[in-house]
Amino acid sequence: MTAVLDAYKNDPVGFVEQVLGHPPPYDKQRDILRTVADERRTSVVGANGSGKDWAAARTILWWLATRQRAIAVATGPTQRQVEQIVWRELRAAWKASQVDLGGRLSGSQWNIADDRYAIGFSTNKADNLQGFHSPELLVVVTEAHAMPQDQMEALKRLYPARMLLTGNAFSRDGEFFESHHTKRHIYTGVTISVYDTPNFTGENGGAPGMPTEEDVEERKLDWGEDHPLYQGSILARFPDMLDDSLLSRTAIEAAVARWEQESVETSAKLVVPAEAGTSQPWGVGSGDGLVPSPSTGEGEDGGEGAPETSAELVVPAQVGTSQPMTRGTAPVVPAEAGTSHPMTRGTAPVVPAQAGTSHPMTRGTAPVVPAEAGTSQPMTRGTAPVVPAQAPT
Repeated sequence: MTAVLDAYKNDPVGFVEQVLGHPPPYDKQRDILRTVADERRTSVVGANGSGKDWAAARTILWWLATRQRAIAVATGPTQRQVEQIVWRELRAAWKASQVDLGGRLSGSQWNIADDRYAIGFSTNKADNLQGFHSPELLVVVTEAHAMPQDQMEALKRLYPARMLLTGNAFSRDGEFFESHHTKRHIYTGVTISVYDTPNFTGENGGAPGMPTEEDVEERKLDWGEDHPLYQGSILARFPDMLDDSLLSRTAIEAAVARWEQESVETSAKLVVPAEAGTSQPWGVGSGDGLVPSPSTGEGEDGGEGAPETSAELVVPAQVGTSQPMTRGTAPVVPAEAGTSHPMTRGTAPVVPAQAGTSHPMTRGTAPVVPAEAGTSQPMTRGTAPVVPAQAPT
């Protein structure tokens, strides 16, 4: 028996058709079986009733029957899904097999040897998914669109030789969703629309229990073709527009991509202090962390063609002078109210008074604009600031 089954080690389709027998897989189910044989990670998004779990159960039988020391773990978000759907399919195929597959089938376990078995279960704790280790480990996740991400991460840490996810296009995030989007380079995807199933293609003379044209027409009248439920359960398409969102997923992903690109392009355009005594802004890269930014015009001293940004940079003056601060000059520290002592951390700052009064400004009061030196005209942008003399000490 072992020699016979070994011949199907790389041929799951032949195993299902010739060893397990009737009913034969249809075209998309063959795609699932072949993909699992050839690729490490397979993700199947399908319409409701498209036979995903049928293929998953037979994948487990093929894996264990054709490999020594093989382990298969089947899990999902609910025990009902694992026991009543996947394991029921597995049990029916195991009993109907034309070749004795060996071992003992009990509950949600198929035991051939201590190091060769299949088990199906659900858990609400990621830690319970640890401890399954084998060079021939197969992990199957049913209803993967509803599987918590921490459990998906725990399953990946088992380092399975093969991983098969099956689910519907109802999730908006998580491993299953990403396996058909940002992680398509890791997973090989298989998509099964209701129109790919035998009752629409005519394969195998149709398939009792799978969706019919009447079912689809009823759903179309009930939901409408643009409804997310129709898109997901009939066409196996992840809905682009979320029910509670003003923006589509595609628009959001495009915006994120633009933001990332613009962040790179504008990172060098930040406003930086001017070099002491000049109007040239400093950029990133000098020995002390700043270098002058190159001029974008012909003028180098603020004349025509000089960068507009440089003319607008205010350079603080040195204490008690009108000379601009040079690198290393200590900044002017505001004095505490009514004293000549510099403010320390925690000292209440002096609140400027309203114009012509001794009352402090409140939120919404127009700020006092300093006058130009020797005039009563308010300063405009570019006017040299009046520098207060150093407070007497």
